[in-house]
Amino acid sequence: MAVARVPARIIAAAVLVPLFAACSRAPDVDREPLEPELETGETAPAFVGVWAAEEGWCDAEPGADDPGPIEITTEEVVGYESRCTIVGLEEGTEGGWRLTLACLGEGVVYDEYADLDVDGEMLRMTRGDNPETSFVRCVSE
Repeated sequence: MAVARVPARIIAAAVLVPLFAACSRAPDVDREPLEPELETGETAPAFVGVWAAEEGWCDAEPGADDPGPIEITTEEVVGYESRCTIVGLEEGTEGGWRLTLACLGEGVVYDEYADLDVDGEMLRMTRGDNPETSFVRCVSE
C-alpha cells in the first residue's frame, strides 16, 4: 500500500495560518465602517495623513510598495498588502487614540486594536501586542 506524502510546507501552512490570524485579535467587532462626521469648521484628527517609518519611503504609493508609507484616513488604515477599516475610534484622555480595526491582509481577515499618539510630525503606533513603531509624516509637494 502506497502512502501519500504531504509536503511539509503545506502542513506548516495549514497549521500556522490560523494561528497567525488569531494573533493580536481584538474581541469580535461590528465590521461596519465608522462614518465620522466632522462638524463645520472641525478638522480631521491629527493622525490622518500619510506616514513612513523612514522619510525616504514617502515617495512610494501607500500600500503599493514594500518598503513604503501607510495612509490613515478617518475611515481606514492602508499598508503594504493590508487594508483595515476603522470600525471604532476612542480618543484618549492624554491626546492619543485607540482604533478598533477590521482588517484584510494577505487573504486573512482579522480584527485588532491600534493605539496611536501624534507628537507634531511624529506618529507612534502600537498594533495589538506588537512593538511600537514610529513614523514621520510625509509632506506632499
